[in-house]
Amino acid sequence: MSVLSDICEEICCRRLWTQVLALQWDISFGNSPSTRLERTQALRWFGSEDFFIVCTLLQLDGHAVLACWRDQQRRMGEGERGFLPATPSARPTQVQNVGDAV
Repeated sequence: MSVLSDICEEICCRRLWTQVLALQWDISFGNSPSTRLERTQALRWFGSEDFFIVCTLLQLDGHAVLACWRDQQRRMGEGERGFLPATPSARPTQVQNVGDAV
């Protein structure tokens, strides 16, 4: 593969994982058409191992993203209804290269 192909592949992967995070974010806030089950699943996804893997692939601090998400959910009153996930006790294994996890 050429350097250009590698760069294009990395950009495509980053766009994919950005869309995954954005869709889960929108569903969790009710900003995207979804069923009650899909919303519940999105709410549970935040703070999960899969969530932290996606953040790692995007080179984001998953704990900072989760804190921001929780703050927004609390502002909407979701925290009082018990939808927020528990704080994870440990970080998942860091993915060193996007290709390692794809």
